[in-house]
Amino acid sequence: MSRRLVDWSVLAWILLITGAALLAYGRSLNVFFSQDDFFFLARAARVSSVGDFVREFTAPDHFYRPVPRVVLFVLESRLFGLNPSAFHLVNLGLHACNAVLLFLLCRRLFGRSLPAGLAGLFFVGHHIPFLAVYWLSGVQDLCMTFLCLVSMLTYLQSLTTGRRAWWAISVLAFALALLSKETAVTWPLTLLVAGVVWQWHAGRALRMRQLLLHSVGYAAVLGLYLLLRSQNGAAPISDVGPYAWAFSPGVVFSNLYAYMCDVLYVRSWLWVAPRRAAWACGVFVALVAILLGVSRRYRAMMALGLAWFLVSLLPLLFLSERAYSFYAYSALAGIAMATGILLASALERIGGLMGSGQAPQLVRGVALSLIAIGWLWFAVGQIRSTEATDPAGILSKSGIAQRALYECQALYATLVPGSTLCVEGLTERDVWAVGRGDMFRLYYPGVTVVIDAQEGSDTASSCDSTDYVYRYGGDR
Repeated sequence: MSRRLVDWSVLAWILLITGAALLAYGRSLNVFFSQDDFFFLARAARVSSVGDFVREFTAPDHFYRPVPRVVLFVLESRLFGLNPSAFHLVNLGLHACNAVLLFLLCRRLFGRSLPAGLAGLFFVGHHIPFLAVYWLSGVQDLCMTFLCLVSMLTYLQSLTTGRRAWWAISVLAFALALLSKETAVTWPLTLLVAGVVWQWHAGRALRMRQLLLHSVGYAAVLGLYLLLRSQNGAAPISDVGPYAWAFSPGVVFSNLYAYMCDVLYVRSWLWVAPRRAAWACGVFVALVAILLGVSRRYRAMMALGLAWFLVSLLPLLFLSERAYSFYAYSALAGIAMATGILLASALERIGGLMGSGQAPQLVRGVALSLIAIGWLWFAVGQIRSTEATDPAGILSKSGIAQRALYECQALYATLVPGSTLCVEGLTERDVWAVGRGDMFRLYYPGVTVVIDAQEGSDTASSCDSTDYVYRYGGDR
């Protein structure tokens, strides 16, 4: 009977986390394609055979991320055509799956549903994933984190059961995570920390030799991955974004401070720019103090959460200019784990002060409900605020692309294959919004698309000699 009750508890948390994902990010289903989305869709449209797929998978790429950029986009294109809502549903579903996997992982580590559920709820409603969910090209971070979580779960299963099959699945998941985004290079270190913490939490003797032997497989995969990148023309592993690589304590502290502010919701409160190094150190010292203050029951897991956060951020801390906040998506899972522990510890202390009986359980239940409702209300407000500020201009660019497509289709419902469509009246930003013309090529197969060199100009140019002319904002 107790087993069945635990199963119902797990199901209830999974449904709550999934519902929270829909509540927080459901409006992403109404967003159109934009910018890089058209590049990857055009790439998927070129795949018509196994040979094409292999060529695209191994093709040189500045950022070699073939799992989301090739595999996922090809699969989605075959299933959904050019339906943006279906693509966004996949992104939203991946985010919800990541939160559920984090819940299952934490439950495995903690042995209890309450802190695990709170961790999953914090993760799924956070504003950090905004761009990764609202922008289809952000699926790279969602995909990488999904595979890393699978790798962690199967890694712990292999340590528990001693079965090599689980370890092999974990290594395979790590390899696919690397092929999703290069920032997964630090994941073996996170797994090693998790192995140490797992043995510490379980009261077992530390078997460092066993953990290091497990690490050999991940190291081999990492070596093969670096060799593959060097052979296919990809950027050096340090290029995790369009920013320069800088080995400087000031850069590290500045980035750490910025990501901490994003994750902990304190950026908007600090209207005067502080000394970033001091703030970063101060916040970290506070987190360590909290670690020492939690009960011994959760101390090991708290250490894992903080280590997860810092190790996942390592590839980002040396960038001379801070990247987008959603780059910290994987690191957010570590903070979510720590947050779940803190909230669960607080609820348990409340119950402990009131003694045993139904009254403490009722108080804990009411407190838990207030925490869940209050968090979701706050989270949805933060995400709506992020929509209004539109980081990276993805929402506005998708609006530009959608308007351009509707105007062109209203002017030309169909175009003769082999003809030429000239598009004029676009600014440079508009050109990026429509994927430098890939949007028109996708919706008008077989038509050559020319973007007028005099973008934004009212004067006639190369469009005069083309079959069809479309001017953004109205027919000329």
